[in-house]
Amino acid sequence: MSFGTSSEKVCFRARRGFTLVELLVVIAIIGVLVALLLPAIQAARESARRMTCTNHLKQMGLANLNYESSNKKLPPGSTAGTSNKNGFSWHVEILPFAEFSSLNNQIQQQIEAKTVTRTTRAGTIEDLPEPYQLEDVDEIKIDVYRCPSDSLRYDDLARITWGRYLESTNYYGVAGSAYSRSVQNPQLGGIDPLDFRTGSLEGSTNFDGPLFYDSEVKFSEITDGTSNTFMIGERWYQVRSWLIGGREASSGNPSNNVAPSHLMYSVKNIDSRYLPNSEFGPGYYVLHDNYSEEKIPPGGQAVVGLNDLYWGSFHSGGVNFAYVDGSVHFISDDIDPLTWLAMGSRNGGEVVGQP
Repeated sequence: MSFGTSSEKVCFRARRGFTLVELLVVIAIIGVLVALLLPAIQAARESARRMTCTNHLKQMGLANLNYESSNKKLPPGSTAGTSNKNGFSWHVEILPFAEFSSLNNQIQQQIEAKTVTRTTRAGTIEDLPEPYQLEDVDEIKIDVYRCPSDSLRYDDLARITWGRYLESTNYYGVAGSAYSRSVQNPQLGGIDPLDFRTGSLEGSTNFDGPLFYDSEVKFSEITDGTSNTFMIGERWYQVRSWLIGGREASSGNPSNNVAPSHLMYSVKNIDSRYLPNSEFGPGYYVLHDNYSEEKIPPGGQAVVGLNDLYWGSFHSGGVNFAYVDGSVHFISDDIDPLTWLAMGSRNGGEVVGQP
């Protein structure tokens, strides 16, 4: 017997959702996939950044070669400053050869307008302005002068001392390795004593590389070969504006044939004590606390001179260097110290293979 007037049957379809266990399993699977994929993504991005860095060095190397083609010599690592002022860097010298002619014209017009001519007993002297005196160059960013693996950085010296936010550079010229080859590794022998000077805060001043203070190096002087000589390398510690070159630290003694030593900002020495990415093992910059956001930790020694500051990069395992022939090579952190020194000089006469 049935009740009711309708023969329709009402059907209910049960709706089943995820159980808590199933949800946790899905989340765990997603977590594992992310953990597996994220390092691969980061590695791919760093590989792309390293390739971009290599291309930057190739562009700068080509600009230096174009400069040499027009002037029959490589650009000065730093132009000589006057009245104890800093000169301009090789980065400024190559601007017209790196497709930055408009910026170069802007800078040269300011230099000309700010140059002061004065008369002394020795004759007429032109006092050039130094890079930090230029206007309208704050925050000028030249991507070619920066490694994409490094975060955006300003020149701490300019920022802390003058409140100027000048873009820094990660690429520096190679001044040479004569001091380290002669004093620290005397077994190498045959080092011209005029190829280096020693100082206090600046460390050594080398003159045996392709780019040094007020240099005028011709290809004929690179007797070790352009394919065996470092020209430009990467740095990230205590970096400075791409505009600044260097200045005299001591006047020397011409009567004794002693050349002055220099504070070198746009170029650095190759030193066997400080291999690539040394990570402060041998010590910190002597003025680290003056021009750094972080202070030297307890026990850290401020012993590294300005001209000897570390070469290094944020690329795993090594650092990029452009050679004088324009090629770019990745130099391992564990490069042999003597090979490191040999590649830093243009005329050492060493017989070494590629690092």
